Amino acid sequence: MNNHQVSSRALHHLLSQSTLYNIQSSKPSSRLSKIGFDVGYKSTILLSNTQSLPYPPQNSLDVLKFLCSKVWLLLFGKQIDNLRTNHSGTYVIIDNNPLAYSGIIPINESSPHTNTFLEFHIGIIEGVLQCLGVEIIDVTVNNNNQVGDDYALEDKISFTIKISE
Repeated sequence: MNNHQVSSRALHHLLSQSTLYNIQSSKPSSRLSKIGFDVGYKSTILLSNTQSLPYPPQNSLDVLKFLCSKVWLLLFGKQIDNLRTNHSGTYVIIDNNPLAYSGIIPINESSPHTNTFLEFHIGIIEGVLQCLGVEIIDVTVNNNNQVGDDYALEDKISFTIKISE
């Protein structure tokens, strides 16, 4: 193991403890989003120093490819499964098998904490994009197992990213 790899068990433990702590506090989603932002921003700095990333990136698609391959692999041990774009500033990244999220907190389709937990991932995305100079309009999470305002983590999860081109 080199100096830049993180044990998935250590990451899961850290995420579970942070999530449980922040769920009990006021404004948990904003706190988890900020933690995720810091993780995404600092991971980007780390990876841009060790990977061959042209700086500044040529375009926003290069930044999203970096996020989907290098950053997600570093943090979750797997790459994002699919990256889609309409070439007008909207991108969708899809994780078909979000095993990296399982076991972090007890979540089911009726859990009120799933949205809060996914705020961490939205923060990661925002941190990476801001670190690489991409102006973000909005980042949202979607899931095909939506039940009310909650999300089940058994099937694919997608994040819709709208940026200023």
